[in-house]
Amino acid sequence: MNHDGSLTIKAVNEPKEVLLQIQAFYSKDEAKSSNIVELKFNFTYTLVESVEIIHPSQTTYSTYNNTVGCIAGEDGNPFTFESIVKPADQTSQDVTWLLTGDTVSNKITFNEDTHQISWQAMDSNQAGSHELTLKATSNQDPSKSDGYTFTLNVSVPTIEITWNDSTDLPTYYNIAGTTTNALSASVIDSNAPDQSVEWEIINDTSDGMISLNTDTLKFSWNQLTTIGNYSFDVKATSKKYGTSTTKHFTFTVDNALPTELLRIENNELKGFKNEFLENIDAYANKGYDTIKVPNTVTGVAQKAFDFRTIGSSKCPTYIENIDFSGCSQLSYLSGYCFREFSSLKNINFSGCRNLSKNYNSTYDFEQTAIETLDLSETAFTKFSGLDQTDSSDYNCLLHGTQIQTLILPGTLKTITTNFITSGGGVGAVPIKQITWNNLTSLPTITDVPFNKVAATGTVKVTGNSSITSAQLLALLKTKGLPSSWIAG
Repeated sequence: MNHDGSLTIKAVNEPKEVLLQIQAFYSKDEAKSSNIVELKFNFTYTLVESVEIIHPSQTTYSTYNNTVGCIAGEDGNPFTFESIVKPADQTSQDVTWLLTGDTVSNKITFNEDTHQISWQAMDSNQAGSHELTLKATSNQDPSKSDGYTFTLNVSVPTIEITWNDSTDLPTYYNIAGTTTNALSASVIDSNAPDQSVEWEIINDTSDGMISLNTDTLKFSWNQLTTIGNYSFDVKATSKKYGTSTTKHFTFTVDNALPTELLRIENNELKGFKNEFLENIDAYANKGYDTIKVPNTVTGVAQKAFDFRTIGSSKCPTYIENIDFSGCSQLSYLSGYCFREFSSLKNINFSGCRNLSKNYNSTYDFEQTAIETLDLSETAFTKFSGLDQTDSSDYNCLLHGTQIQTLILPGTLKTITTNFITSGGGVGAVPIKQITWNNLTSLPTITDVPFNKVAATGTVKVTGNSSITSAQLLALLKTKGLPSSWIAG
């Protein structure tokens, strides 16, 4: 009962009949009062029996990282969750909604206005299964509720790069080019609706020599004069899902003529194939200034690169080097094998530790442009006479060359021939320096091989030599070396 005479009735928890007696008293004299009025209230209502959520029949949903979505019905439209408070004539249908469980930092939510469950884009590290429960609780009777438990699987589609060729890209040092084959990439998930990919080259050790055309997905390379081995990674990133993968590529910047253009039979190098000799000019601007000999070669045939025999018109003007480095099985050279190869400036015999013989009157380096002949890592033990009929005989004959520095191996202990000659060589330059590497004892010399050298020059020993330059100089002067030569 309120002071103004109104009556407030609070809610009751169950149906009941309530009797009330009301009497008024005079505030200044409580002995004076009104008569008693009796009131009877019958409180009746329908009890809440249950709460039911109307929800889809499925309980598992799938999505991808970096995508937004919502739980949809069979028609594909967003599903609106409704509640029913039973019995149907219950006067209060009001419920309180609550979404609990793995909401991924509230990225999966229930909208109180639209009654829809939706999710925001998630990071790839939030992929996985997320289990949640939507609960509706009767406001009339909080003990009555219903729940709908579902799972949202967030997947991260993987990327696969396809390259239908070797990872070794063909390129040579002073030409630019483009690959024939192209890259491709796939987002590996049959349900992934977006296959768009962004490409980039990373970890490039060639300092930008390689580029990728993002339209054709073919590689191109610039001119580069530094030979060597390089690598890079090509990275493909899903525009939609943010996932990425890389594929590693290696390539060699080389200046060597392709070995397919060399004629090799039974591991003997016999020179160029006709394909090259007939198309020399076609290779002139491709950067091939070196012949890199396969390390399976055991010998070089007589007149292999003899352009006095082949013809000077077929002598390449741009090949300056022959590289035998690492040819550990190379054991012999044969006569005239490099004669009149006029552009030839260098021959690399490093690592040729079995090279020990020169067969058949070896005017090997006549009229080449070689200035230094380094035999220090070879296994020559003697230079002997010039008997062309005896294949077991071997020698090293220098005739009419540009060689100014001759480096001999410590294994060379015997010289029985005048292996340095003059005459006939166009532009021949006499030797000015003789170096003997790892010389542990004075060689045996029975001829006068050092009388066709420059008037002045230097003799020296290098490496692990127990013989001094002065000792070697004294010996060579007895074998024709001019008296004006000095020890280095």
